[in-house]
Amino acid sequence: MHSVPWFINPWLAMFPVLGTLHEIYCELDNEISQWALKSQFNCPEGCGLCCTNFEPRVGQAEALYLACYYISQSSQCLESLKSLKEVPPCFFYDPEPGPAKGHCSVYPGRPLICRLFGFSASRNKQQQLVFRLCKIMHQNEERQFTEEILKERFKILPPEMGRYSSQVNTLSPDLNWESMPLKQAVEKAIAHLYLKQKYLGLEGSPHIESSKEDFIA
Repeated sequence: MHSVPWFINPWLAMFPVLGTLHEIYCELDNEISQWALKSQFNCPEGCGLCCTNFEPRVGQAEALYLACYYISQSSQCLESLKSLKEVPPCFFYDPEPGPAKGHCSVYPGRPLICRLFGFSASRNKQQQLVFRLCKIMHQNEERQFTEEILKERFKILPPEMGRYSSQVNTLSPDLNWESMPLKQAVEKAIAHLYLKQKYLGLEGSPHIESSKEDFIA
C-alpha cells in the first residue's frame, strides 16, 4: 500500500476510486523505472514532442485524479481551464520545461496514456508482445523488439499497455460516463468535485471558485 499523495487525500473518503487508481499508477511507475534502468531507454531531456499533437481521451477516474491535482494548484481552476488553448498541443503543455515535470504542467496528475507512452509494450494481432521504441529515443538501433529479444537482451519486459488500460477502464464510478477528450473530461470532473463539495461537504477539501453558469447542464 503506497502513501496517498496530498492532492487526492482531501477527496479520498468521497471518491475511494482515487486510491485504487493511485495504486495502479504506483505499480506502473515502478515497472517503468525498472524497465528504464535495465534498457537505458529514456526521454531526451526537454523533449515533450509526444504532447504537441495529441489530446488523450480519458475515463472518469483519471479525470478526477487529474482534477484533484489541478484544483490544488488554483481555486480558480475552472476559469484557468477555460483560458487554455483550444488547439494542440495538449492544454497542459508548458513550453518551458521544468527539471522534474518536463513540459507537463500537471505532471503528478497526468493520465495513464501519458505515463505509458514510450515505456510500454503492446500485443500484435497474433497476441505477441511487441515493444516499439519512440523515434526520438531511437539512436542507431532497431526500433521494434519482440518478447524473445526483450528477454534475451534486457532480461526484463516493459509494462504491458493493455493490462494497465484494462485495469483503469474498470474504475469508473459512474456507468454513464464515457471516455472523452482530456480538457472536456477535466472540466466535467471539476464540476463533479464542486457539486460533491457543495452539497455533501468535504471537510478540508480545497475551495473551488465557480459561477452558476459553470455547472449548467
